[in-house]
This record gives sequence, C-alpha cells and structure tokens, in this order.
Amino acid sequence: KSTVALSKNVNMDFYQNHASISKDGNTLFFTSEDPRGNGGLDIYKSTKDSNGDWGVPENLGKTINTAFDEDAPFLSDDGQTLYFSSKGHTNMGGYDVFRSSVLKNDYSPALNLGTDLNSRRDDVAFIMTSPTKGYISTDKHQQGNFDIFKFEIKKQDNLSQTYTVVEEKS
Repeated sequence: KSTVALSKNVNMDFYQNHASISKDGNTLFFTSEDPRGNGGLDIYKSTKDSNGDWGVPENLGKTINTAFDEDAPFLSDDGQTLYFSSKGHTNMGGYDVFRSSVLKNDYSPALNLGTDLNSRRDDVAFIMTSPTKGYISTDKHQQGNFDIFKFEIKKQDNLSQTYTVVEEKS
C-alpha cells in the first residue's frame, strides 16, 4: 500500500514532527515550528470533517504551549488526558513529560509526571498501551543515546498515581 501525504492543512510549510492520532481516528495532534505559535515547537490539533478531510490546525494555546519547545503529544484512549513533553513548563531539565486534562474547550494546567519518569535530561515520546502501562524514551543515563523504558502506574492508598519503571529496553 502506498503512502499518501495529508493536506496542506496538516503538512504546513514549517518543520513538523511527532504526530499522534486519537483512538477514534478523528483528531490528529502534531508539533510544528509555525512562527505564529508561542515559540519553538508547539502542539497543534486538526480534526477530520464529515468528508474525511483534515481541518485547519488549532494551536493548543498557552496552557499547553510555552515560549520553549513542546513535543511528542499523546492522547489517552479515553480522550480525557493529553500527555506531552515540554522544555518550558516547570521541569527538572531538558524535556519532561507532563499531562493535562482535556476540558470542554481548553486544557487543565500541565502537571509534571514526577521524578520516577522524568530526569534532568530529555524525557520524551511517552505513550500508554493500557490504562496502567506504557513506554517512554529517555536519555536519563547521560550517554547521549535515548533508551526505551517500560513503566507501570501503581495507585497508592492516598489515590495519587506513581509511575514505576519496570523494565529497560536498549
């Protein structure tokens, strides 16, 4: 099967990377260095219309995008949580992974996922494969290469979530 480029609505004339799509296939999230954004890489979304065409992308706004780089958006299967990496929100250094609840017409403030997943280096490409398991790409070992870690979310009695790395893949 051959590949087909998406429309100019999605394939803009600016650097773009890291796209992900909602479980229902109707919302595409991606990053772009569009100069009309908030600075650096910003996260955008495009919604498929009733004809199957991708609409004009919307910048996710300043709750998600900062003057620095945001990257690697990933929407949970239930469509309620956006995960992404950022250099601009309160972080430990480099890219950290954040989550934000999807609200009616906005997003909740970005929440850093903490030291179990994030480091002083770059932590990106966070994906969930189930409600409690997923993968993250990180260079936390400071060797200049990214490694892939498998993690599991464990709920504690106080109802907060912690993320625990259970296996490292190199």
